[in-house]
Amino acid sequence: MDRDSTFKDHYFWELQRRDSLNSSLAFPSGVVTLLFGAIYAMSQSAPPDYKGINFVLLFLLVVTAVLLSIGVYFLIRSYWGYTYKHMPLSEKLLDYKKALVAYHIACGKDKETALNDSEIDFATDLDLVYAKNCEINGGNNDSKSSYIFRANLFIISSIASVAISGTIFLWQSKATNAEPSKIEITNIKELAMASNDTPSDPPAQPAKQPEPVRPTMPPSRDVKDHVDPQKYR
Repeated sequence: MDRDSTFKDHYFWELQRRDSLNSSLAFPSGVVTLLFGAIYAMSQSAPPDYKGINFVLLFLLVVTAVLLSIGVYFLIRSYWGYTYKHMPLSEKLLDYKKALVAYHIACGKDKETALNDSEIDFATDLDLVYAKNCEINGGNNDSKSSYIFRANLFIISSIASVAISGTIFLWQSKATNAEPSKIEITNIKELAMASNDTPSDPPAQPAKQPEPVRPTMPPSRDVKDHVDPQKYR
């Protein structure tokens, strides 16, 4: 096994772990969006009555909203605020390696010895950088994983809460849309007899014809120039 592969592999494993944790945030984010939509729809359709089952429904919706808000907070904390360590650029590492060779030559060593010693020093220093960066990245991943776990915990709790709320909401909707009760009139014969017993109106007297009136000539119209005639009708 190459001697620097242990620290290098561990370093890249922590970077892969970071990418995996970031990718895992997509699913709970989508679930949060759907749950907030369900809460909004049920809150808009629920009757504004704070009694009985309606109070239980509204209380569960508030609890679900609080659980989701806490879950969103932990999701945000798991995504932002982390500084990961990356290795120096390859050109910078090559310049450092050349500088080590020049350093050993300047110390009075021959070229072959300087090359061997510079290889050892470079590998040792590279292992140290891999180890330090891996430790920092591993701490970030542990913190990120902890926040994701707590976010999922609250989101799962909100799923259970919205499931109970949805059950109550559907039951309430069916109860509200029940068929109206029928009203049966039992004394319809008595009402018909009462209507027949009412005295009829006396026969109407023939109206007298009014005296004819001679029509008059309609008045003349006054029309002014540059004025809309419609205003004087």
